[in-house]
Amino acid sequence: ELSFGANWRHRETEIAGEFPADSVDLGAGAPTRPQLTHPRVDYPGVYLEDKLRLWGPLYATIGGRADWASVPGVWTLDPRGALAWRVDAHQTFRVAAGRYHQLAAAEFLDPVYGNPELGPLRADHVIAGWEWKSDAGNVRVETYRKDYRGLVTTDAATFYAGTGHGYARGVDVFVQGRWRRLSGWVSYGWMDSRRRERDDPERVPSPYGVEHSATLVGRWQATESFQVGARWTATSGRPYTPVIGGAYDAGRDLWRPVYGEHYSDRMPPYGRLDLRVTRLFSLPEWGAIPASGACAFYVEGLNVLDIGNVLDYVYNSDYTSRYETESYFSRRLLVAGFSLTW
Repeated sequence: ELSFGANWRHRETEIAGEFPADSVDLGAGAPTRPQLTHPRVDYPGVYLEDKLRLWGPLYATIGGRADWASVPGVWTLDPRGALAWRVDAHQTFRVAAGRYHQLAAAEFLDPVYGNPELGPLRADHVIAGWEWKSDAGNVRVETYRKDYRGLVTTDAATFYAGTGHGYARGVDVFVQGRWRRLSGWVSYGWMDSRRRERDDPERVPSPYGVEHSATLVGRWQATESFQVGARWTATSGRPYTPVIGGAYDAGRDLWRPVYGEHYSDRMPPYGRLDLRVTRLFSLPEWGAIPASGACAFYVEGLNVLDIGNVLDYVYNSDYTSRYETESYFSRRLLVAGFSLTW
């Protein structure tokens, strides 16, 4: 099976106005600087992929794509391939590898406040997994490794440079099943990710990386028209850079934060339980309106355990006290809704 195609993307960002010259000085009379940027990037590309049977139960997917970035004026080539071995009617082993490129954010490419020579970011992926399927359920286990190159770092001479690097590795487990009127699934993910980007002095924990995450979803079909469901989500805390003190600036009469090591601390764990009751129904034919398909009315309780999950930290003016900012769903919420289908 041979597939191919082409696409053309156009990215454009406009930023205009007066901005703080010092990101921590937002008081009256604080120095500002004007900014007017309007970078544009065209990103056409083509891809080619072939799926074939190599021998018996062994299948392969081989292909790649090529893209042109008008800024900074370079081609990127991304070869990709995968192998699948069907052990039997239920089990399959898979392994895949490939390269992926992504443009730097448009504002980093601005000729005045950025670096138009900044090349695309690169990631090399390797994934291996096993899957088991039957009418009763599905089990999937995958492990992966991703190596990053060309991440955006700050540079005294060119504002930004593509000298950053990093990696992400992890394991994902997914189990889905059904028994009589009960159905549901559970997933777990472990990830270790470190990056050097922006002003990081070395590789540090990725701000996007949550080490442990788990989700448990269940549904009970009480009757043909009533469903009761629950969803539990739990994650370990994301990394953040702590404020360890304050330094007084007599010239501006304000305190400036003193930061600890980049992303050296973690937010508290996150947990949330949601419950939902659904009533299925259909509407009969009414005049010129035909009979409906499957319709639903539901009532859902969000964060029913009233867990106060922390979104961020804020500090007083001299950084001697820290306060928690809770996420929006840290309070219980009751939601009702319906859907109609024809």
